[in-house]
Amino acid sequence: MIKLTLLQSTSKHVGDTMSVTSLIAGYKTQHVVFIATVIFIFILITIVAIRDQKNKVS
Repeated sequence: MIKLTLLQSTSKHVGDTMSVTSLIAGYKTQHVVFIATVIFIFILITIVAIRDQKNKVS
């Protein structure tokens, strides 16, 4: 009885994890280009800012 309940809750947990994973995967494939672009721009701005700071110091 206890084993059956444990098995059911485990399979439910695995099912939830799978659905969440597929949801995240779907979200990622949809927005990965946008996120990558934002990150790239952010890194670019940071590099430029650091260079400007170094140029001001020297």
